[in-house]
Amino acid sequence: MHENDIKGVIGMATAAVLFAIMGALLRYAGDTGVYSASLFRFLTGLAISAVLVLTGRDRFTFRRRGMLITRGVLGGVGVVVYYLCIQKIGLAKGTALSFSYPVFAAVFGAWFLGEKVNCRQWVMIATAFCGILLASGCDLTTLSIGLYESLAIAQGAMAGAIVVMIRTLRRTDSVTSIFISQCIGGLIIVALPASVEITTLTEPLVWILLVSAVVAAAGQLIMTYSYTYVPAATGSVMGMLTPVIGVVLGIVIFDEILDARTLAGVILILVGCVGTALRPRVRVHAKAPGRHSRGD
Repeated sequence: MHENDIKGVIGMATAAVLFAIMGALLRYAGDTGVYSASLFRFLTGLAISAVLVLTGRDRFTFRRRGMLITRGVLGGVGVVVYYLCIQKIGLAKGTALSFSYPVFAAVFGAWFLGEKVNCRQWVMIATAFCGILLASGCDLTTLSIGLYESLAIAQGAMAGAIVVMIRTLRRTDSVTSIFISQCIGGLIIVALPASVEITTLTEPLVWILLVSAVVAAAGQLIMTYSYTYVPAATGSVMGMLTPVIGVVLGIVIFDEILDARTLAGVILILVGCVGTALRPRVRVHAKAPGRHSRGD
């Protein structure tokens, strides 16, 4: 793997761990209001963005404004739906279905960005997606999916579109500009309902939400930065480590039972992540010396 590939893979793996920790914190918080949790995340993101710009570590560049607005709206809605699914169908199942986005990101990336996805990568993406279905507990015989399971898959589709947007926006706009678009879009969506929910929060819940917000913001920034170095398909499938870690955290912290089906799903997800991340090397053959005629 090239040096930039390694940077991207390490960054995506780090973001995946942070997102899993965020999900565990929200799961631990219990029946906390979805809008309040989202509000803390977006406000923390704004604060971090301001620090990065004021300290000269990054700058605002709003060149593709239409795409930034679209990314902000989809990102804001996606966060709310993701939090809702974790509450309604649990950490493992909600995370697993929401992180089906690599399938959509691979298709969108190939279609809109012209990114190449070879046959092996398609097989690995399909393998990882099958693992997510197994780990989530979906009924594979009837293909029956409930309301919140459907919302989680829809959130995965939105996330796949966002991945492709981030790849495109990184050509013209800074990481902070892309990140703050989500924060602003999300705040507009959750401000009113969160103002009602937030009055019911206790002090311990406030601290849990603040920590989860910082962790989520860090993961989002690292993920956005990492997409500079990896294609949409590779980066997004690396992000599928999140449901794997979520299942592990569920077992260790929340005493969730890991049955044979879930274990098989976890293994398939890991195989898909590694298989897609390891791109084949391009062999450079030395050019054969040209033949010279006599007298040259």
